[in-house]
Amino acid sequence: MLLKDGPNVGKLFGSTNQDLGMACGTALEEPLGMPSIAAAARKNFLLQGLQEIWRKHGDTQGTQVLTAGLGVLSGVLAPRLLGPAGRGELAAVTLWPITLTFFAMLGMDHATAYFAAKGRPAESFGVAPVATTCLVAGLAQSLVVVAAGMFIIPAALMSYGPHAVHLGLFFLAGAPCVLLGHPLAGLLVGHQDMPAYNFYRLVPPTIYSLAVLALFLRHVASVRALVVFQLAGLALATLIVARMVWARLAPRWTWDTRIASRMLNYGVKTQAGGISNFLNQRLDQLLMTIFLPASQLGIYVAAVAFADGLWIVPRGIGYVTLAESANTEGEEAWRVTKRSLVLTALCLVPSAVAFWVLVPWLVPALFGAQFAGAVLPCRILIPGSCAMGMTTVLFEAARGMNHPEIPAYAEGASLLVTVALLALLLKPYGIAGAAMASSVAYAVTLGLTWQLLVRRTRQVKP
Repeated sequence: MLLKDGPNVGKLFGSTNQDLGMACGTALEEPLGMPSIAAAARKNFLLQGLQEIWRKHGDTQGTQVLTAGLGVLSGVLAPRLLGPAGRGELAAVTLWPITLTFFAMLGMDHATAYFAAKGRPAESFGVAPVATTCLVAGLAQSLVVVAAGMFIIPAALMSYGPHAVHLGLFFLAGAPCVLLGHPLAGLLVGHQDMPAYNFYRLVPPTIYSLAVLALFLRHVASVRALVVFQLAGLALATLIVARMVWARLAPRWTWDTRIASRMLNYGVKTQAGGISNFLNQRLDQLLMTIFLPASQLGIYVAAVAFADGLWIVPRGIGYVTLAESANTEGEEAWRVTKRSLVLTALCLVPSAVAFWVLVPWLVPALFGAQFAGAVLPCRILIPGSCAMGMTTVLFEAARGMNHPEIPAYAEGASLLVTVALLALLLKPYGIAGAAMASSVAYAVTLGLTWQLLVRRTRQVKP
């Protein structure tokens, strides 16, 4: 333990100085023949830490549960409503605009969270210049994405016909909502205002899920209507988060080139890993829009949606891990990370076993017999989804510790694995081959991320 971190040891554990003194006392007594007391102290210390981190994760995990419920609702009803071909078309027309938007984000959502963190006054820039930077960057990014999308989307969706091309271009209008809304929400994360941030996250899936339910009940199988409601959810969420930021943080227009430069530098490092991560998760589907029929893409999307259910809890833990680690330093940040990983593993393992056993019955029951082909790729994806759930937490911990380059390195190496395996497996094995490529790549990402994070933080042994 570093001496300089001593006063901060108990902050996130909810321990008193007396508790810490007792723990230190038992640790000193262990060599004198009292290992049981020391073991009990360590066990109590871990339990206190898990209880504290679960309390802090409670609101976010509640949001994750609600989001999961909405995702299940829309994820089950949309395939039943549209069928494999319609579900594939919906995935294609939304995936390309989302991809372009993500590429242009430049990590500004994470940059705003990090540099506006109120618990790190030596690093924090304050709300006003950070908010100004993210707004200026968001407007510039929006112009670039819309201009690029006008050329890329028609070429990418050519095989789906003019109808799909028009819908893809229409959904491209949601790019400014994401490029402005996500960085503004990052300000709330930096100030650890997780209830407000979680409310922002709930708006788009709520509107979309209710729209799917209404169309399903009325037997209206319309890809266009679902695209319209997705766009409406994004627009409303952006208006809400802007109102919350102005009401709670009251930022003023303050432009500072030095601050903008540092934020962009941090964001680009984060984005490098984010792009690789995104491609590791979506490159298979992007290639399917070009090389496979819409029905196969629709079946694969159903498999991915089912396996991605394992990420529900890890995503929520990751959000809080970023907020906590960005507001602490040194050994304390590692304590947050380790407790988050333990909590993630405790939730992932039983869920993965249950998914594996039940997927042959659940997939046809939920999506219909025409989606039975999703069972095998779903089972192949489950181990990889577990690995990626753990990696998600490590990514956010690395960003909070000011090592945003770690996800970039790990995902970049993993992307090479994804590309190589897709080249070998996609054509001969179809969607099962794509699932194998993704699952292996996720496992590689986890191993590399852990090794890099340990090496970059040698001053604290995990």
